[in-house]
Amino acid sequence: MNLVEDIKVKQRYDYIVDNVIADGVLARTVLMPKGDIVVGEKHKGETINILIRGELKVLVNGEVIHIKAPYMVKSKANTRKIAYIIEDTVWTSIHRVTSTNLDDIEDEVIIKTSDEDLVKELKQINMKELQWLG
Repeated sequence: MNLVEDIKVKQRYDYIVDNVIADGVLARTVLMPKGDIVVGEKHKGETINILIRGELKVLVNGEVIHIKAPYMVKSKANTRKIAYIIEDTVWTSIHRVTSTNLDDIEDEVIIKTSDEDLVKELKQINMKELQWLG
């Protein structure tokens, strides 16, 4: 199996279940089902990530960690998280924002990547690390 080419890339709206904006902060919560491999967006700034429920292995900040809820981790700017979902998972990412409009926030927070560039990026990641996900 070639993990990079076998990953089914889902759009973020396949997972988002709630967005809450308060006083310059966006809390975006997603529900990710057991067995999925999830390739997250690359974010422009640092992000606080909270595993509320579930269990997963995630490549974050250049290393794979195996975590169970409850758990928090900070991801650096320009970081893409890739996760293998071991148990149904509820995950919330916290972002600093200046807008209350979700379309504007997308432009403010996310580094846009085409599917073609995403595949190229995934091929450059240490495959040994990715294999530990599954």
